[in-house]
Amino acid sequence: MPRCARRSQMNPRRVGTYHCSSQCVRRSSFRDRTVGGLDLDHRREWFHKRVEELAMFFAVQVCDRSVVDNQIHLILRNRPDLVAKMSDREVVERWLRLSSKS
Repeated sequence: MPRCARRSQMNPRRVGTYHCSSQCVRRSSFRDRTVGGLDLDHRREWFHKRVEELAMFFAVQVCDRSVVDNQIHLILRNRPDLVAKMSDREVVERWLRLSSKS
């Protein structure tokens, strides 16, 4: 059954807590194993670090996260109260720092 787009389920002006999940495909599993000579054990740690890093840029609080073999689950809280306190300059600086890391 199709799900509604997240943008239609939340009010960006109110603090809310959301469960977000995604499934891995094409052998891109988080499972601890070796595929085609590549060690994939580092993926879980990389994912945890990247989620925390992105949360800082986007004023999102990571309440919980879970990585299973082929799925990720995040409990996220948006923080419009923090965004409202940001100056235009701070928003631009965050964007530039994020885009330089890509």
